[in-house]
Amino acid sequence: MRIDVKRGDRFAPGSSAYGRLRRLIILSYRMNPVRLIAPMMWTVMTNVGRKKSVAFMVVALSVLIGLSTADRLANSARLGVNTDDFYALSRTRGVDYRFYEDQRETGKPYPRTPSIQSDVIKDPYLKLFIPYYPARHNAAMARTCPNLKRLRSRGLHISAGADVADSLTGPALDCLATIHNVKLDGAPVRDLQFSFYEQPATGVRGVIAYIPADSLTHGQHRLEVMPIPPAELPTDTAALKTAAWKQPFIIPFWK
Repeated sequence: MRIDVKRGDRFAPGSSAYGRLRRLIILSYRMNPVRLIAPMMWTVMTNVGRKKSVAFMVVALSVLIGLSTADRLANSARLGVNTDDFYALSRTRGVDYRFYEDQRETGKPYPRTPSIQSDVIKDPYLKLFIPYYPARHNAAMARTCPNLKRLRSRGLHISAGADVADSLTGPALDCLATIHNVKLDGAPVRDLQFSFYEQPATGVRGVIAYIPADSLTHGQHRLEVMPIPPAELPTDTAALKTAAWKQPFIIPFWK
């Protein structure tokens, strides 16, 4: 430790400062993972050679990082081997299973994708859930509704927190309704009432709205939900014009 190197000789043995420094050094050694891997590392270096063992460790770590990155990209459908010449989803001519709660993998969170209960609606209401994504929602709500008051303070919270007054949650939910601009069959949903909600299976927090569906005709319908814009908007005009977050999520369903 730097304190020991620079000031260790200033502390007299047996003094309280010397004791505190000694305990701090012991704690740092116990928390350092090197003490667990050092015996194996030194053994390999002694028998194989320092250069070869270091090169092997670098290659092994690079492979692990590469595999982890590939797995993450594959799970998000951003990486794969394509052999389908004439198959591809489009915004209006595709059915994405992630939009439907009954088709999702049980317990797997989808923190940025809105959803309804099913692709075939037999209930009198559509249950629309939109995840709250702090990295984007915080900035977008402050930008869209500059007079909006924060519902909770940032930082570490030990307790679950007390309920907030409706006079504060109401404007926040109205702001979210403005940002997401939900439409049903091309028309804005009137009297859209959002409520804060946490999914019991995944723990994902967001807002839920119940949209009447009993008067809808039989056949295909579509729900449109605007995505949340990024925290920092691009300044380039072309990038703004073609931004993906300016195109709504289109959730088709059948009644």
